[in-house]
Amino acid sequence: MQTLDCEVCKRLIGFGSLEILPPLLPTSTSAISSTSLPVPSSPQIATEPVCASCNSKYLFCSECGGGGRSRTGKYRPRELFEPNRRTCSLPHVRIGDAEVKYRTVEVPREMSEEVVRGCQDVFFDCLISLYAVPNVMEERFGGDYSGVKREVEGVWKRTVMDVVYGAGGKGTSGGDGLGGEVGNQSKQRRRKYLTIAWIEKRHRNKAKVKKDGSDEQVPWLTRLALEGTVAPTTHAVSVGASGSDAGTATPPETRFANPLQTSMSLLSPSLSSTSTRCYVAFSISEWDPPHKALLMIQMAPRSVFLPTMESYGELLRRAMERVQADGRKDDLPALEHIWCWTRGEKEHVRLDAVPERMGFTRKEEYLATREGTVDPVAFERPEWGVLREEGVKIWVKNAADLARGRGKVD
Repeated sequence: MQTLDCEVCKRLIGFGSLEILPPLLPTSTSAISSTSLPVPSSPQIATEPVCASCNSKYLFCSECGGGGRSRTGKYRPRELFEPNRRTCSLPHVRIGDAEVKYRTVEVPREMSEEVVRGCQDVFFDCLISLYAVPNVMEERFGGDYSGVKREVEGVWKRTVMDVVYGAGGKGTSGGDGLGGEVGNQSKQRRRKYLTIAWIEKRHRNKAKVKKDGSDEQVPWLTRLALEGTVAPTTHAVSVGASGSDAGTATPPETRFANPLQTSMSLLSPSLSSTSTRCYVAFSISEWDPPHKALLMIQMAPRSVFLPTMESYGELLRRAMERVQADGRKDDLPALEHIWCWTRGEKEHVRLDAVPERMGFTRKEEYLATREGTVDPVAFERPEWGVLREEGVKIWVKNAADLARGRGKVD
């Protein structure tokens, strides 16, 4: 007799075992004795007990990778599955040997609608993959997928859209936005950059029309009814460490000719399906010329389960190269410091290893080895409340060391 735990929630659901009795051979009833009865045997098959509660909320997707036991895959909420489909609606992008291309643009001045849509596709894939698993959903969202949707949509707005377009920036107490200088044309102003990575879509991935005329390639964000806006809404929400609404503020006016300054939805299939690019990663950075520092605000791979040190490093190097080129063009001081941050939340704890393996050190250690030569203000953003949250760590690396590849660990 063995204990049976639910494969999904890991709770004890019973005791027992699976055994098979061989068929009885034809013989007279009187000839059967206790010593001649067939002996049950355990079949050489894997079993996955699932409790009634989890069976009503989750299904298994073999395309999501991971697992490591009897089969590869992950349990996902039923809301991610279309009827009669055994795999979930996440993109399951495989890069393989495809050539990854990169580009860095200054935001929001050089933004395009396609780029924003591509970044949202990557970001939602990244966070839905992270949060839409039973252990996280049960502990953080009470098993409710709608909580996952609200969280990801809110994080997208606060840490990407508000950062890029300046909403919720200076003057908003406890806000997550990094803004306030969008309209400043001074060469010394802080400048934000978006580095994107993509591969070309393969011919076999082009839209296939089913017999009923429907399009298999309707964007997955559309199928899952995930929301997002290309530009900030009229009122920007300031969110502090608790994640609750702290107030509203009107986003600042900008002088840039930006085609995205409408509150249009990101869910138009006709626009997102025509691009020949499949975006696989992006990063957002902010250059602070007076302090000779570059802050890596956001680094998002297509899936948090399949990042490589090379992909993170390449995003960082491309951003640094653009900053250095702009610095030479505008006769600004050379870049000296690269810094980033990691959250203290349990779901993000594995990301602490990324800056460490890339040769970054904790801010306190970095300043201690350069006492009196580096202004600590270079690694502060009072207007960004998230950096004051408990458990947040600040990491710094010398730009020259990064350019030389010093401290990099594969």
